Amino acid sequence: MEGGAIPRWWGIAWQESAVRGYVCYPLGLHLLFRWARDLYWWLARGRRDKALLAAYRVGYDDGGRRAYFDRQAGQAVVELLRWREWADNLHDQAEQDPDKPVTKAFAEMVDAMRERTRTQ
Repeated sequence: MEGGAIPRWWGIAWQESAVRGYVCYPLGLHLLFRWARDLYWWLARGRRDKALLAAYRVGYDDGGRRAYFDRQAGQAVVELLRWREWADNLHDQAEQDPDKPVTKAFAEMVDAMRERTRTQ
């Protein structure tokens, strides 16, 4: 009885998500069929559960390691960019006030590092 109202003496055994419908049986039998179906799927899942869980665990651990190293690499890049910005600011200060000995020495060091990276 597709698309109609369910009679009072019938009960929903399970929902079919593929067709957006319900499977119904007479009261009492609907519970029996539901339990039989649940038992079937529980047993079917139990046979392949160990291999599936092992594969899932390997993939999860691998993804966790990759995420950790990607995060570490990202933090290293951010730190490098912060150091670069700090060095550029200090270099600009040295150009503005060349009499400060610390900024002058640092500016010379930054210039030497820039020359080394240009030649590589």
